[in-house]
Order: sequence, then structure tokens, then C-alpha cells
Amino acid sequence: MQLESPVRVKSSSLLTIAVYNSQGQRSLDPVPVHLTNSDTSRSQTKSRKERNRKAAHKCRQKSKANVEELKKREEELSRRNQDLKDAVYGLRNEVLCLKNEVLNHGTFCDNEPIRHYLAREANDLIDRNPN
Repeated sequence: MQLESPVRVKSSSLLTIAVYNSQGQRSLDPVPVHLTNSDTSRSQTKSRKERNRKAAHKCRQKSKANVEELKKREEELSRRNQDLKDAVYGLRNEVLCLKNEVLNHGTFCDNEPIRHYLAREANDLIDRNPN
């Protein structure tokens, strides 16, 4: 049997070579040929690149979701901070009004402990703000 040029025929993931004789008849036993290193490495590279592309996309999506979550949290905390600042402002005003009321009461009151308290508070205020 005289061998002619082989023809590659792809079957599943295994490459086979069909061999033909001089009359053009195909040999009954095709010769299995495994992929060469360069074919395998190209296939592996393509597969690795596809996995990497998917992983990178997933990572970017996760990162975007984290950024959005952080933005929402920042907005919540900013609103909460503003609410707390407003509450502090209101409470300071209330304290100031109460102190004024005590001072107004102290000018007309003959109670010695109240006068003593007012004098001590006035001295503390002067000590804290010497200007």
C-alpha cells in the first residue's frame, strides 16, 4: 500500500489523519494525532483569556456595586450628621434660654443659694473667656 498525502479531519477534540492510497481509497484505520504544543498552548491561552475577561468583568461589577453602596452610606451618614448638628444647635439654644431665665429670676429673687450659684457661674464664665 502506497501512502499519499494525509488529510486532516477534525473529530471531537482529537485530530485524526485520514490516509489515502494511490487509488484514492481511504485507509480503514485513521491515525489519531494529538494537538501539538502550539495548538494546545493557543487553546489554553484563549481559554485563560476568556476566564480572565469574565473575572475582570465580575470584579469591575463588584467594584461598581461597592462604590454605589458607599455613596448611599455616605448620603445616609451626611443626613444623620446634619440632623445631629441641628439637634445640638436646638439644645444649645434651649440651654441659653434656660440660663437667661435663671439670670432674670436671679435679679428679682432674694434666695441666697440662687445668688451664690449665679455669682459662681459668672466667675466661671469670666475665667473661660478672659477677653
